[in-house]
Amino acid sequence: MEQLAKAREITEIAAVENLYNVADRSGEKALRYAEQHGMAFIPWFPMGHGDLAKPGSVLSGLAKERGATPAQLALAWLLHRSPSILAIPGTSSIKHLEENCRAADMKLDESELAAIEDAAAAAKTWRPSTSESGSAHTEETP
Repeated sequence: MEQLAKAREITEIAAVENLYNVADRSGEKALRYAEQHGMAFIPWFPMGHGDLAKPGSVLSGLAKERGATPAQLALAWLLHRSPSILAIPGTSSIKHLEENCRAADMKLDESELAAIEDAAAAAKTWRPSTSESGSAHTEETP
């Protein structure tokens, strides 16, 4: 947050983007900072690099109970997490775009949010890292 604070001394910052999804909340401090300073927060990899959205994902059972897709559940959780969140999930079709938009209409209570978090705790998280040669590669964490 130190870099962000220094940048704000130089110019106005409208939004910050950080790795963040229900399975990997390592960007929580940046989200809270954005909230406190009236900035938008854009979750990078909001679907956990696609793993949260695919059939058979850790969210599939809960999604089926709600009559939703795993992607809708992951997005709905994000949208309930903070009013600063501006979710921009990638999509490959109009059908998926429409499904993603319906996530904004989902109402989740505290017990449902907790159940989603509990289910997502079993997901493998993905984050980029840099090899010794300086090139980017992926790193999975349990």
